Amino acid sequence: MGRIVRCLDTGEVKNPLYVAAAGIHLYSLEELSYFLQHFLYLIDDAFFDTELMRFLREDLNRRDLAELVVSRVSQVSSVVLAGELACATGDMDETERKFLKEKVSVFQKLPDSGKKKLQADLFLKHKEYDKAAEIYLQLLHDNGQKRIGKSDEETGMIYYSLGKIYMAAFEWKAAGDALSRAYEYLHQESVLQELFELSCISPVQVCDPGIFSEIHVITMRKWQENFNRKKEKIEQEMDGKDYGDNSEEIFRGWKRDFRKISKSCCQGSTF
Repeated sequence: MGRIVRCLDTGEVKNPLYVAAAGIHLYSLEELSYFLQHFLYLIDDAFFDTELMRFLREDLNRRDLAELVVSRVSQVSSVVLAGELACATGDMDETERKFLKEKVSVFQKLPDSGKKKLQADLFLKHKEYDKAAEIYLQLLHDNGQKRIGKSDEETGMIYYSLGKIYMAAFEWKAAGDALSRAYEYLHQESVLQELFELSCISPVQVCDPGIFSEIHVITMRKWQENFNRKKEKIEQEMDGKDYGDNSEEIFRGWKRDFRKISKSCCQGSTF
């Protein structure tokens, strides 16, 4: 993920701890503590392996923390142990400890699908789109196989998040389909507005125009005016870029700047 700020004042260890679930290396006790606190949902039983023991004992010289893991690993869940280990590093104040304990408690009560969605949301937040999409799609598949209905809001948010991911990949039609499904579950006008703005950006039709039939014409006009203002502002920032006269090159140039435009136009904060 590469979202952890390197702590330089503690010195760089020779053999950093690699966390496969996040795709990062940890180089210090401070980084380990930060990871445990902020990436709690990525931690599973595999995290507490021999590599972690080596890192604690040999690189950090914290045998006390290694002994804590050994004594507790078979007694509590991985997320509870992660919380205990984070608190034991001595890198948190009382407010942070309380917040982390509450976070662990909430996570423990979630069903497996809820935990998986939190993991996917975390990947999405940090722009790990492939990992997030894989989990979201698996959740939708499992729901269909088991015929156990998730809440409308949860399913809708999964489709909404997938729509954002497809937009990031320039998968216009897939993004439109996902946002349309999101609206079916969420019934939120804001989702329709994002779908409308996507239709303004996309070179292909992304949804059935009939989906906007219940939106008042004045509202649609405001959406269009709002989109035009945002688009004009971005195009002013891009002024001077030469894509040539070839229509294909113009479209390629437009795609290169799509993320900047979509970040401004779409209300979500996933980009």
